[in-house]
Amino acid sequence: MLGKWMLRNDVGKKSEMPILKFTLTVLAVAGCWRPTSWTSLFKHMIYNAYTASMIITLYIFAMTQIMELILRADNADTIGDAMFNALISLLACYKAIVIRINHDSITMLIGNLIEKPFKPLDLSENMIREKFDKRIT
Repeated sequence: MLGKWMLRNDVGKKSEMPILKFTLTVLAVAGCWRPTSWTSLFKHMIYNAYTASMIITLYIFAMTQIMELILRADNADTIGDAMFNALISLLACYKAIVIRINHDSITMLIGNLIEKPFKPLDLSENMIREKFDKRIT
């Protein structure tokens, strides 16, 4: 189910999306990327609940890191570690929310990479794209 990523073109036809397949699968498991092929209301509601639970979990973790910073500020190493962990946790929360908010724009951008002028025209260009797709995953 997660292996099939589809994008909608402007004319309503669907094309398989081989670009960033691994990255989008990881984002879907993390709750940041709802597959565009999921069109039913039930799937949207379930995935939105899953996303909310993942983001709430991230925020709870960030709050525990901030509480550790406040309560266990014994020495410079503890303060540095707690600040680093709190900052990374808050940035992860921010990134997850931004990806969810800009889902349609990112989908359109990836869709543009499949169409002209970025679409491979001959065999050599296709081999170059496959080589870099393998390098990414």
